[in-house]
Amino acid sequence: MANMSRDQMVAELQARGWSRFTAGQLEKYLDWALQDVYAKASFNRSVLSTATVASTELDVIPFTTISSGSAESVNEVKGVYFKFAGAEPRRLEPATEEEFLNVMWPNSQSPAPDVGTPEMYFVYDQAVRIYPKPSPAVDVFIHHMLREDTFTSGSDTTSLPERFDKGIIMLAEVHCNRRSHNYEDMSAAQMIFDQFLLDELGRAGAEMTERVDRISPWRA
Repeated sequence: MANMSRDQMVAELQARGWSRFTAGQLEKYLDWALQDVYAKASFNRSVLSTATVASTELDVIPFTTISSGSAESVNEVKGVYFKFAGAEPRRLEPATEEEFLNVMWPNSQSPAPDVGTPEMYFVYDQAVRIYPKPSPAVDVFIHHMLREDTFTSGSDTTSLPERFDKGIIMLAEVHCNRRSHNYEDMSAAQMIFDQFLLDELGRAGAEMTERVDRISPWRA
């Protein structure tokens, strides 16, 4: 079976009687539920991704450009590369804080900043800053760690195994009940989710143990 999208989860919550909330409110509760599942199950929240900024002469590339509008989803920049047309990609060196404060920042504020072949980069104020300013235009490739514990759109899925979809919906109902001051139903929904998560994580542990036993080396 395929994972449910956020829009499908919203429709499921509405079908369960939560149509008193707007779609926007339910989307927020689903985001919170997804974050809770990642945290409670200790799942890795980040994946390695690459953003490509084609043919640019900009020396400042905001996180919103790197992650399609969501600056907070960028956890860490792992490396920055650039490529002139028809040439091989080249890696930029990360600048020190001293180089940024004494060279890169004053240059970026100058009415006539240095231009040429990029040499280094620095991450500051939710942006990747390049020095010197590229000229001619270059393609920039940014390897970065991207958070996965929020939905990016209505068609987005959780990136978790499909069986955890029902857990996301359970936790969203916890938030709905809290918002509605239905504390008894909220507690019941929370207990149902906690048992669900324990069962799923226990099953995953059993599967791993079985797999390890099956690949143990044969001994005569």
